[in-house]
Amino acid sequence: MTGPISARRIVPAADHEALAAMDTSYETTSVYDVREFPFGFELVPRAVSPGLHRPGGQIVAELAGSPLWSDAWLAVSDGSTAGFAAVGYETWNRRVRLWHLYVDSAHRRRGVGTTLLSTVAHYASSLGASHVFAETSNVNAPAIATYLRYGFGLVGLDTSLYAATSHADEVAVYLALRL
Repeated sequence: MTGPISARRIVPAADHEALAAMDTSYETTSVYDVREFPFGFELVPRAVSPGLHRPGGQIVAELAGSPLWSDAWLAVSDGSTAGFAAVGYETWNRRVRLWHLYVDSAHRRRGVGTTLLSTVAHYASSLGASHVFAETSNVNAPAIATYLRYGFGLVGLDTSLYAATSHADEVAVYLALRL
């Protein structure tokens, strides 16, 4: 049984080890194929067998500071690190961009993502932001499902964002939450 989940601002020096220990890898048995049309697109779920496994992100490298994000939170449950979120406020369009959202594998499906998204939405509202904007890959079906459950909507895609990376066959999916 998991106890209450709380979110607090990160303290980079103090949280370094806990974040390094988080398992942010994910597995999925479905992905979204992207069908493009002249004036739109759709995401079509497709089962994959065997399932797809992706290694975790490098949260600790981000703790050194990033010009992209300015605020970050750590989710804690039963005294252990359960998740991490980092955002940046874009003043020109009054939008908070969610740069990172990770939930430790041992804490998934227990409300950690919802707690972090609620924290981010509250923070964005306090700034007068109009939206929270997020990007993920079309193969990260668990993340897309989480965003959609929380109330985000699909707002676009980028077929070239990952072109020069080891994930060149993936498509960036953009989602936004109206505040």
